[in-house]
Amino acid sequence: MTAINVIKDVSLTFRGILKYVTFFKNSCTWSQNKIKQYQYKKLKKLLISATDVPYYRKLFAEIDFDPTKDFNSLEDLSKIPILTKDLAKKNKHLLANPKYTRSSIIMRTSGSTGQPFEVDVYHKAWIVEQAVVWRHWIWSGYRFRDKMAIVRSYVPKREDELIKKDRLRNFIFFSPFHMNDQHMSLYLKRMIKEKVKIIRGYPSSVFLLANFVLRTNHEIPKLKFILTASEELKDHDRKVIEKAFKVKVTNHYGLAEVCVMMGDCDAHNGLHNYDDYGYLELHEIGVENERKIIGTNLHNLAYPLIRYDTGDIAVLKDEDDHGECPHSFNTVANIKGRADQYILTNEGYKIPTVNFYTLFESFQEVIKWQIIQKKVHEIEVRTTFESLSEKRKKELVSGFYKRLPKDFEINFIENNGFIQKNEGKINAFISEIKK
Repeated sequence: MTAINVIKDVSLTFRGILKYVTFFKNSCTWSQNKIKQYQYKKLKKLLISATDVPYYRKLFAEIDFDPTKDFNSLEDLSKIPILTKDLAKKNKHLLANPKYTRSSIIMRTSGSTGQPFEVDVYHKAWIVEQAVVWRHWIWSGYRFRDKMAIVRSYVPKREDELIKKDRLRNFIFFSPFHMNDQHMSLYLKRMIKEKVKIIRGYPSSVFLLANFVLRTNHEIPKLKFILTASEELKDHDRKVIEKAFKVKVTNHYGLAEVCVMMGDCDAHNGLHNYDDYGYLELHEIGVENERKIIGTNLHNLAYPLIRYDTGDIAVLKDEDDHGECPHSFNTVANIKGRADQYILTNEGYKIPTVNFYTLFESFQEVIKWQIIQKKVHEIEVRTTFESLSEKRKKELVSGFYKRLPKDFEINFIENNGFIQKNEGKINAFISEIKK
């Protein structure tokens, strides 16, 4: 989630499109040598500017590292210790560069473990963000103002407002909180009527829609492609979605921490790391063909997360699986990140829990949170926070009730511990309903 007004958002988006046309349209075809030269140049600038960041000024002194003279190749980046999520959150106020935060945008994430995090994004880095996202869409066949159906994030004020039209961006939003058979039929009919060209949504929401199409043989809109993001897209779910809608899925991987970004192109032969956006390191974890993702954004001078451990896992491609693709970026087969689960209701809704991750993005006062479902139509919400005003508590409670049926039972528990699973790990969502 970004703290940014609509006018500024549109302005930076158009500057991003211009940046794509003038630079990022062609940088994806560079030779590996040219890409590495570009990465070195950007990292050198980033590391030197990081000496103005309190956390890195102290760290560089401790490890006796002077980026001006000690960073002479990409390999030298390994001299800097990996930054874990826990360490970043503990030092979050020491990671900002005051020279660049005045013109920054705030990105907020709830975190896959239920721990919020806030990152400053330099406005020039956000322009790059828009440029590479635009490139990702163009690769798949997007054309300016193609009508897009959005099945994510939209929270209707009333149940008779499940669909909202955004004429400026030519988007139509469909509530992901009311996806029973009756409403999914309504959604598909509206998409057909509006001649929607693209469906964009969480993999879990689009999978529900695809599964409904296959179960009922429902008529579908004539699409160009489907965009998914923000969750793990399993190979099985991709096949179901593509079978139902008869188009390819274009998957996207990115982080609110803006470290690395990946996506598949029109060849659909794996996810390209955008090597002109972030420097990717893949570290062994003891599992064949799986690597930990460590990333460094090349452009975010306002909040340089250097060698940031994303907590996500890349699945490597088979060595013989090269495919035909004109883009020179490094490629992985898939990402194993947060695989979403569903909150179950009496009405037959399966509400992807990612919708509540996005709710907590707006509540940075919450240190940690956890949702537990023990019965259908009932959840327990556990939170811990340093200070949360009564007004903000009411806003949080209201946010849950807006996303769930009126008679849904929600039990809020404050500062009273969390349920641990899997050798002490605290998951953001736990379902104890027997399948």
